[in-house]
Amino acid sequence: MYNSSRVWSPPPPSYRTVPNEEAGLSDEHTPLKPRAVCGKRLATLKVLAFIVVVALAFHLVSDYTDTERRRRREDAVARREDAVRAKEDAILADEERRERAELAWWDLTMEKRCLGYEKRIYHAELLNVPASEDAHGWCMKTSIDIHGITYDHPELCTSELIDGAIKTIGHWTVRSNEPTCKTWWGGHQKKDCFGAHKRRVEAKLFNHQEPWDNWAEMCFSTPSEFAWQKFDHPDTCENKGRDGIVGSWFIEVDESECP
Repeated sequence: MYNSSRVWSPPPPSYRTVPNEEAGLSDEHTPLKPRAVCGKRLATLKVLAFIVVVALAFHLVSDYTDTERRRRREDAVARREDAVRAKEDAILADEERRERAELAWWDLTMEKRCLGYEKRIYHAELLNVPASEDAHGWCMKTSIDIHGITYDHPELCTSELIDGAIKTIGHWTVRSNEPTCKTWWGGHQKKDCFGAHKRRVEAKLFNHQEPWDNWAEMCFSTPSEFAWQKFDHPDTCENKGRDGIVGSWFIEVDESECP
């Protein structure tokens, strides 16, 4: 049996500031640090999610742009191929029509006037061009033989009114086998000195066809050979009337000849 006379003593004082601390219960305003950490983690997750969304959107836009660019490039290539094919078909059809028309040059005529040394203009009429076709275009695609040389096309095509009808005329510049346009120099003579170590040489132009040929054109286009040298043309030309056309060259000479 216990002794009922034992003296009662109060429990020691408690210094706890939070009620039921041992049970893990706390006031809702107390744990500030854990809530701040949780907020930072949530913000980080939001930033990462935003970056992922932006990257995905950029990838989708880039894929769409590449696909669209590829499609436009393929369309452009297809259009160019179609245009080339259409042009080739048109050229082939035009050639077939020209062959069926049996085009021919008629009345090849040389002009009296020479343009220069061994140079003369010829012209002829193109026959059998249908009225519905491009006469000028067909003219510029039709070849001709002149003096045994084939010219693929005229230098110029014109439409001219002849005998009350419009004619298609082709023009060519012929630079060979033109004996009446082949002038030459003769009677070379040394003249006075012209400056240091230079002397003037004079010669007369032969086979000049007056009155049609232009004397200056023929003079300045006629080559010459003398003093073991070749010259494409004289340095000066002079029309001396009855004495003819005279050309002059200024050639290098020894110091003893022209100091």
